Amino acid sequence: MEQLVPCSANYYTWKQTFQRCSKLASALNQMKVSHGDILCRFFLWTVPMYHSNGWCFAWATAALGGTNICISTYDAKFVFDAIVKYNVNIMTGGAPPPAHVVFKIEERGFILTHSYGCRRCWGTEPYPATIESVPFDGFTLGEVMFRGSTVTKGYYEDPERTKAAFEGGWFHTGDISVRHHDGKIEVKDRKLDLIISGDKKIGTVDVEAVLFTHPAVFEAGVVGKPDEELGETVCAFVRLKEGCDDTGADEIIEYCRGKMPEYMVPKTIVFDNLPFTSTGKLKKAVLRERAKALA
Repeated sequence: MEQLVPCSANYYTWKQTFQRCSKLASALNQMKVSHGDILCRFFLWTVPMYHSNGWCFAWATAALGGTNICISTYDAKFVFDAIVKYNVNIMTGGAPPPAHVVFKIEERGFILTHSYGCRRCWGTEPYPATIESVPFDGFTLGEVMFRGSTVTKGYYEDPERTKAAFEGGWFHTGDISVRHHDGKIEVKDRKLDLIISGDKKIGTVDVEAVLFTHPAVFEAGVVGKPDEELGETVCAFVRLKEGCDDTGADEIIEYCRGKMPEYMVPKTIVFDNLPFTSTGKLKKAVLRERAKALA
């Protein structure tokens, strides 16, 4: 089959505006067994099959003669029982977890591998707005872009959006990253979530990572709060652990001040429940609206 001939209009994604969009997949894209080095025999499903690491892994596991173990809803006891019963050797997740969660997982004997995922393509390269590759310095920010036969053909019946997404001949993911000396990339934020405060660009993921290390913080989400002078300032929404209600905003701000540059320190702390999607992703758009109302 011709690799670049669209063979289906497949799977949907939900933008933060809840606008539904579908992508055209090439034959090669659909048949690709992502990560050819997967030695999978028992794959336990902990993410929806309509995720890219869902519908691809289902076929990859079958192609390798493995077994798919499905669950109708996430249940911690079932997951751990299945790991023991079926000798599960691979599971996948979605958005990157906070560092302290990664450490606790590894402490329990799990081997954690981080890789980049995008429903529209495989393979990565970070570029700034100039479409010139960023240096391997671990500092310069660029947008992750793709091109090649494993990239989506475009958005179904949406030529304008397709044209914008492929500006300059590269598919623009909207993910902002840096590239390290060893060639690996580190995603810092979504382009829409990046905070522009004066002449500084602040990745909300970096701020959230520090907040999660505070012993009283259970959940945290960071967005930009409109500011007349700087454009935006850092606003953190925090849910405290049980029994930690006496922790105040000033304490958390001082804690952050000792672990990050001053321009990254949250200027506003809001204690509240955080909104999540049905698949566990933080709704940054909702938090931005809350922050806007505070301005």
